[in-house]
Amino acid sequence: MTPTERSESGLGATTGILFKLPAAIAMWTAIILGVMSSPWVLQAQSAPQVVLTIGSSLDAASTIYALRTNPNAKEANPILGQGGTAGLVVGKVATTSALVWIVGAMQKNHPVWAKVIGYGGGAALSGLAARNLSVARK
Repeated sequence: MTPTERSESGLGATTGILFKLPAAIAMWTAIILGVMSSPWVLQAQSAPQVVLTIGSSLDAASTIYALRTNPNAKEANPILGQGGTAGLVVGKVATTSALVWIVGAMQKNHPVWAKVIGYGGGAALSGLAARNLSVARK
């Protein structure tokens, strides 16, 4: 699809991108299920943890999609960009798991900060996912 066709198709272009993500969606689902089924998350499951996990999963899936569709795209995080797709997934799962654990641990004594980290992190990572999709379309 040419850039002109993309701009003329409007929402259809975005929808088309989303339907071309089967591998990324499978990975996203695996991350969510893996992180959310951990015993420490199940004990203290909260909305901030869920939002953070979803934002991180969307970021990972859209990053992989952008890297596969745009030859000029690259992972901006030098640590996550070292090991290819496997390194990216392992890094995202590790960082997401750690942040979800931190948010859960903070729930009792620092509930406001737990919400700031959970909701803020999820929103920021969702914004990065949107940016990744725009890079993939270039």
